[in-house]
Amino acid sequence: MNKLDPFEKLMKGKLDGFEVPYNASHWDEMSSILDSQKGGHFTSSKIWLIGGIVAIAAATAFVVSSNNSAEPIQSGTLSMIEEVHLPKSDLERAEIEAVTKVERFEESVSTNNEVEQKKSAEDLVETKENNSEINSVLAEEQDAVDAVKTLENEGNHDLVMSKNNSQDDKQPERLKIKPFAAFNMQVTRNCGESVVMFNVKEPIKDAEYIWNFGDGETSTERNPKHHFVNPGEYRVNLTARSNSDHSSLEKSSDQIIVVLESPEVSFDWDFVGDPMEASLVKLKGHSDNITKWTWTVSDGRTFSGPSPEVKFTRKGNYEVRLVVENENGCQGSVSNDIVIDKDYNLLAPTAFTPDGDGRNDEFMPVALTVLRTQFVMRVYDRSTLIFETSQADMKWNGISQRTGKQCLNGAYVWYVKTVNDVGDQEEYTGTVVLTR
Repeated sequence: MNKLDPFEKLMKGKLDGFEVPYNASHWDEMSSILDSQKGGHFTSSKIWLIGGIVAIAAATAFVVSSNNSAEPIQSGTLSMIEEVHLPKSDLERAEIEAVTKVERFEESVSTNNEVEQKKSAEDLVETKENNSEINSVLAEEQDAVDAVKTLENEGNHDLVMSKNNSQDDKQPERLKIKPFAAFNMQVTRNCGESVVMFNVKEPIKDAEYIWNFGDGETSTERNPKHHFVNPGEYRVNLTARSNSDHSSLEKSSDQIIVVLESPEVSFDWDFVGDPMEASLVKLKGHSDNITKWTWTVSDGRTFSGPSPEVKFTRKGNYEVRLVVENENGCQGSVSNDIVIDKDYNLLAPTAFTPDGDGRNDEFMPVALTVLRTQFVMRVYDRSTLIFETSQADMKWNGISQRTGKQCLNGAYVWYVKTVNDVGDQEEYTGTVVLTR
């Protein structure tokens, strides 16, 4: 086997690791060039010769362009290559032409690669620029949304939009948001004596509101209250207007409220009953189509029905209030003062003289001797019980039931509990002076 000289070794080493990158379009173009020569003087041997020349030329170019670590080529070999002169025969011209086309093809491939790389770089830059513009627009839109939410939370729907450009000294643009004219009503059915509350659903600070209640009355309050005096059906609407831009108007749709008739009511009273009893007052209410009557006395007692009787045992000024309700659930009310000019304390005497002279020798409240009612009476010396009875004919004669002795002169406290005709308990108390 022949040994390789240094040049051949170098060529073999370089060609063993060399691989031409595959590109389908380039091979198609090369194939078309070779096919165009088939009608001339090319034979299979000629084609193999051209291929060898192309391979040698490619290897030589690769060696020249490689790093300087390769072994230097011998000067004798180079001079031998330089002295080769090809004859100008048809074959040689065809070979030279093929080599030229191959070189042009390689230049075209290189140029195409550079154009494609340049276009890819330009597309990448354009994509980045487009992405940057899109991100910038999205960021501005998000900033606008955040600003609107912030201003809404603060009760101000005016949005300031400004461009981030240090060279632009123009005033910032203001985005006007229409005030919202929708509203809520407290009720849709109401009695004439009641007040109805209204409120704006989404109020903003920079707005004024005009309410029309449909009964000839209006209001510019944000959340007004209104009293519909007469029964009927009323159409309520709201107009909202921006203070900074009075042309920004919005009017709500009408909402209907039905006002029902409230009952008219009054009452009077009379003093009735036995003079021996406490002041008894009969109340008489006056109204039509009433389903419920409720009476309240200022001392905390309550009564029902159109004509209750009320007993007063202490003098004073008592306020009596009557509230009535009709079949629609509407109420009417009225109040009056009733004056009681004296205390009622079972007509009990304030003193007695148990000295045995037959006059005023015993103590018993007069009412208990006249009225046939259940009762219990107790007499106390300070906190000590000294007498007790539940019979009207068993009066206190000044003797202590506890000791059996006559009590000393002085003031004694008495207490009576009774049961009236309707079964209610009544309590009375007072003092009596014992004198001998």
